[in-house]
Amino acid sequence: GLLSVFSSALASTNDSSQTQAAVANLTSSFSFLIMSLIGFLVNVVGLIVIPMFLWKGQSVGKKLLKIKIVKATGEETENMDILKRYAIPFGLTILGVIPVINILVCCVNPIVAITNLVLLFSDDKKQTLFDKVAETLVVNE
Repeated sequence: GLLSVFSSALASTNDSSQTQAAVANLTSSFSFLIMSLIGFLVNVVGLIVIPMFLWKGQSVGKKLLKIKIVKATGEETENMDILKRYAIPFGLTILGVIPVINILVCCVNPIVAITNLVLLFSDDKKQTLFDKVAETLVVNE
């Protein structure tokens, strides 16, 4: 695993500057992986676990703002509605940890954000892209 990669990186270096560069590269890669996993877990808890199981239809931010997600019909959301609503941001988060693909995600994220802003201010129901996919609305509590 990681130890064998580290050992081979050190064995292939001839001087201390190469060794330091190899260690810095491995440390940077490992730090990126750990931070990506932390971000992934925060997204899972914040966008999926809390709205599905603790506060029906509410993330922490929505709870603080006293708004919630409901079905477009006005009914309370079900777990599948929450999963559909967060499929796009959750999917982008997962893809964002994959090398090379993360570059594409960095290009797609602003497009999604701008699309959401345009929809938020132009749609009569104030539905974002996520709401349209899941057929949900965000309403006052």
